[in-house]
Amino acid sequence: HHAAWTTLFHLADQSACHAHTEQGRRLYDAEAHQTHKFVFGGHDPGVCARNHGALTSWLLGYPDRALALSREAIALAEQLDHAMSLVLAHCFASFLHQFRSEPEAVLERADAVLEICTAQGIAPHYVATGNIMGGWAKAMLGEPDDAVAEIRQGLADLAKTEMNARLPHYLAMLAEAEALPGL
Repeated sequence: HHAAWTTLFHLADQSACHAHTEQGRRLYDAEAHQTHKFVFGGHDPGVCARNHGALTSWLLGYPDRALALSREAIALAEQLDHAMSLVLAHCFASFLHQFRSEPEAVLERADAVLEICTAQGIAPHYVATGNIMGGWAKAMLGEPDDAVAEIRQGLADLAKTEMNARLPHYLAMLAEAEALPGL
């Protein structure tokens, strides 16, 4: 299910993705599956199911469910005390809040991503993502000082990691920020 929901999400088959996240959540047991974070890309599959379930719920038109799943992902990652899972939970939450046009929440989540990554010395691609998301949030909050530069620096840092799966999304965020008056 874990491999399926990730693949289906990126293939834009949200209904099938949602079905796999739901099945994964039903099968998941935090205690029994605690070692899976070492098998599945360095993050916990229960957190990942909630992350993808949140974004899929949003895309399928269920904003309240999306927010609930995002909160569950963060709570589970905190309970597990696993840095990379927590980074992902905050990162996916920042995406959801961006979709919901909630820049204050985006900035809060982006700051959490940066804080964890910096403290743990992990995930340079998520440091770049945190800077992109934070720059977008600052621009939307009317704090144009260096907001576009922060997004551009995040994009440059992301290019160094060769992790480009979300690049079109980030470029759209840059364009939105650059289109604001005064930037």
